[in-house]
Amino acid sequence: FREENRAPDGIYLVTLSNSDAFRTTVRDQVLGRSDWDWYPSNSSDQTHCSYSTYCALTAGGLPLPENSGQILPGTIDDYLHDLAMHPESTSGTGSSVIQVWPNN
Repeated sequence: FREENRAPDGIYLVTLSNSDAFRTTVRDQVLGRSDWDWYPSNSSDQTHCSYSTYCALTAGGLPLPENSGQILPGTIDDYLHDLAMHPESTSGTGSSVIQVWPNN
Protein backbone atom coordinates (compact mmCIF):
# COMPACT_ATOMS: atom_id res chain seq x y z
CA PHE A 1 0.00 0.00 0.00
CA ARG A 2 2.75 2.49 0.89
CA GLU A 3 4.63 2.04 -2.39
CA GLU A 4 1.62 2.48 -4.66
CA ASN A 5 -0.45 4.63 -2.30
CA ARG A 6 -3.54 2.53 -3.06
CA ALA A 7 -5.09 -0.81 -2.24
CA PRO A 8 -3.87 -3.79 -4.27
CA ASP A 9 -5.92 -5.06 -7.21
CA GLY A 10 -5.89 -8.53 -5.72
CA ILE A 11 -4.24 -10.72 -3.12
CA TYR A 12 -3.81 -14.42 -3.87
CA LEU A 13 -2.75 -17.46 -1.90
CA VAL A 14 -0.68 -19.56 -4.29
CA THR A 15 0.48 -23.13 -3.68
CA LEU A 16 3.20 -24.35 -6.03
CA SER A 17 4.21 -27.90 -6.85
CA ASN A 18 7.90 -27.05 -7.34
CA SER A 19 9.04 -24.60 -4.68
CA ASP A 20 12.74 -25.27 -5.39
CA ALA A 21 12.39 -24.17 -9.03
CA PHE A 22 10.37 -21.16 -7.86
CA ARG A 23 13.10 -20.08 -5.42
CA THR A 24 15.86 -20.65 -8.00
CA THR A 25 14.01 -18.50 -10.55
CA VAL A 26 13.35 -15.75 -7.99
CA ARG A 27 17.06 -15.65 -7.16
CA ASP A 28 17.94 -15.48 -10.86
CA GLN A 29 15.37 -12.77 -11.61
CA VAL A 30 16.16 -10.61 -8.58
CA LEU A 31 19.87 -11.14 -7.99
CA GLY A 32 21.05 -12.34 -11.39
CA ARG A 33 19.61 -9.56 -13.53
CA SER A 34 21.39 -6.22 -13.52
CA ASP A 35 19.00 -4.34 -15.83
CA TRP A 36 15.45 -3.68 -14.59
CA ASP A 37 13.85 -2.87 -17.96
CA TRP A 38 10.24 -1.98 -18.78
CA TYR A 39 10.34 -4.36 -21.75
CA PRO A 40 12.86 -7.13 -21.15
CA SER A 41 14.28 -8.56 -24.34
CA ASN A 42 15.91 -11.95 -24.64
CA SER A 43 18.88 -10.58 -22.73
CA SER A 44 19.74 -12.64 -19.67
CA ASP A 45 20.46 -9.35 -17.86
CA GLN A 46 16.95 -7.84 -18.13
CA THR A 47 13.75 -8.30 -16.13
CA HIS A 48 11.00 -6.36 -14.35
CA CYS A 49 8.53 -7.10 -11.53
CA SER A 50 5.71 -8.62 -13.59
CA TYR A 51 8.01 -10.58 -15.88
CA SER A 52 9.99 -11.97 -12.94
CA THR A 53 6.74 -12.93 -11.17
CA TYR A 54 5.50 -14.72 -14.30
CA CYS A 55 8.79 -16.59 -14.70
CA ALA A 56 8.91 -17.65 -11.05
CA LEU A 57 5.27 -18.82 -10.89
CA THR A 58 5.64 -20.74 -14.14
CA ALA A 59 8.86 -22.39 -12.94
CA GLY A 60 7.06 -23.28 -9.70
CA GLY A 61 4.48 -25.26 -11.63
CA LEU A 62 1.58 -22.84 -11.96
CA PRO A 63 -0.10 -23.44 -15.34
CA LEU A 64 -0.08 -19.87 -16.66
CA PRO A 65 -0.79 -19.17 -20.33
CA GLU A 66 2.26 -19.10 -22.58
CA ASN A 67 4.02 -15.74 -22.62
CA SER A 68 3.10 -14.34 -26.02
CA GLY A 69 4.42 -10.83 -25.44
CA GLN A 70 4.85 -8.30 -22.71
CA ILE A 71 3.80 -9.33 -19.20
CA LEU A 72 2.25 -6.37 -17.34
CA PRO A 73 0.97 -6.09 -13.74
CA GLY A 74 -2.61 -6.40 -14.96
CA THR A 75 -1.67 -9.52 -16.92
CA ILE A 76 -0.49 -11.32 -13.78
CA ASP A 77 -3.63 -10.27 -11.89
CA ASP A 78 -5.83 -11.50 -14.77
CA TYR A 79 -4.01 -14.86 -14.92
CA LEU A 80 -4.25 -15.42 -11.16
CA HIS A 81 -7.88 -14.31 -11.04
CA ASP A 82 -8.78 -16.72 -13.86
CA LEU A 83 -7.05 -19.63 -12.10
CA ALA A 84 -8.79 -18.77 -8.82
CA MET A 85 -12.20 -18.63 -10.52
CA HIS A 86 -11.57 -21.92 -12.38
CA PRO A 87 -9.76 -24.23 -9.94
CA GLU A 88 -10.27 -27.16 -12.32
CA SER A 89 -7.61 -25.56 -14.54
CA THR A 90 -4.93 -26.44 -11.96
CA SER A 91 -6.26 -29.96 -11.35
CA GLY A 92 -3.47 -32.52 -11.35
CA THR A 93 -0.68 -29.92 -11.30
CA GLY A 94 -0.11 -29.86 -7.53
CA SER A 95 -0.48 -26.07 -7.70
CA SER A 96 -3.46 -23.92 -6.78
CA VAL A 97 -4.61 -20.30 -6.51
CA ILE A 98 -7.13 -18.84 -4.06
CA GLN A 99 -8.18 -15.22 -4.31
CA VAL A 100 -8.07 -13.74 -0.81
CA TRP A 101 -8.94 -10.11 -1.62
CA PRO A 102 -11.20 -8.85 -2.97
CA ASN A 103 -13.33 -11.81 -2.04
CA ASN A 104 -15.34 -12.46 -5.22
